[in-house]
Amino acid sequence: MTLSVHGVHCELGEALKLHATEKLSTLDEKYFGRGLDASVTLSKTESKQFRVNIVQHSANKTFQADAVSRDAHQALDSACTKLAKQMRRMKQRIRDDHHNRDKRRLDRDLNESLIVPAS
Repeated sequence: MTLSVHGVHCELGEALKLHATEKLSTLDEKYFGRGLDASVTLSKTESKQFRVNIVQHSANKTFQADAVSRDAHQALDSACTKLAKQMRRMKQRIRDDHHNRDKRRLDRDLNESLIVPAS
């Protein structure tokens, strides 16, 4: 499990680091469960808002989400929501592909069994 949480031009408290660790661990376990490899970067914008950038590598795919909010915890939650949406859609695509592959295989086998060679 590799998780880096760091701030750019701002100090991060332990509560925010713990919150980020819990959120990303939960997402990884829920959707893929193969170990966490993520980077969370928190920075302040010119308008005194917090920007959170999350990059997570899992299942041969890289997921990336950004969010901006006046509160750091809200920005993190919003970015995690976006990340969860991407991961959910990817997992659904994988499931659909596996389902369709089995269906195509069944159709092909059925068609091959119905073809009778001409004598």
